[in-house]
Amino acid sequence: MKRAVLVTAICGLALGSTACAPSVAEEPGANQETDRRTASTPRTAQFGQRYSWSDGVAVAFSRPSPLRSPLVGPGRRGVQLTLTLSNGGSTPLRLPLTKLDGTFTERGTGKVADAEPLVDKAGKLGISPDAPELPAGRSIDVRIGFAVGEQPGTLLVAASPDQGVKYQDVTFAGEV
Repeated sequence: MKRAVLVTAICGLALGSTACAPSVAEEPGANQETDRRTASTPRTAQFGQRYSWSDGVAVAFSRPSPLRSPLVGPGRRGVQLTLTLSNGGSTPLRLPLTKLDGTFTERGTGKVADAEPLVDKAGKLGISPDAPELPAGRSIDVRIGFAVGEQPGTLLVAASPDQGVKYQDVTFAGEV
């Protein structure tokens, strides 16, 4: 998969074909049953839905819409979504660098291809605010885009506010 590391200050994203969260390392003294359940429980949502962690931090993606951009190459089409990161917790949320990977599965053929992240500073696409933190009680919206295949299919987007360190990825999916 193509990878693009963007110098942005929002949640870490990883777009991939897996719907399961990564394994959780067990710490000495940790409740092993809870750790196993957490590690094996897929975290999934549809575009247009919101996913919240127990401390009030949440992430949501809008439903995809068409995107016309000169960044979309021949034989591909553009789609855009709005990413909303909300800090419903009681402390500021540190906003790390954002990493984007994409997976697109073509309907009918089952062909899997990269969903190429699109970054356009002038068009404010894939670029987030420069703030290092998201204060408690605040939210931010970021417009993101991808180049996908010409035929309809399924786009997968996995997101974590801190690149999976404290918050395991949640995978959003939808037809585009």
